[in-house]
Amino acid sequence: MTLRGLVILVTFACVQRDAIATSCSVPPVCDRVPPDSVLFVGSVIDPGVEPGSRSGSNRNAVISVKEIFRGLPEDTKEVGTAPALVS
Repeated sequence: MTLRGLVILVTFACVQRDAIATSCSVPPVCDRVPPDSVLFVGSVIDPGVEPGSRSGSNRNAVISVKEIFRGLPEDTKEVGTAPALVS
């Protein structure tokens, strides 16, 4: 086999591997989330913890909704969460 033939063979093998690797065989993230779940992107506005608090807080955390994927109405701008119970 000549050097040119070897280069062509290696090039074909690399291109073929990349073509297979880029195929989309995994479903999109939203399709893998259970239907009764809530999935969104947001920023924390209020963490619900008093400054200097050592034992937690009774306030709800507030999150500004940036993008909704599942489980919230389209016009939702903020979400409040219940405080976690810490023992």
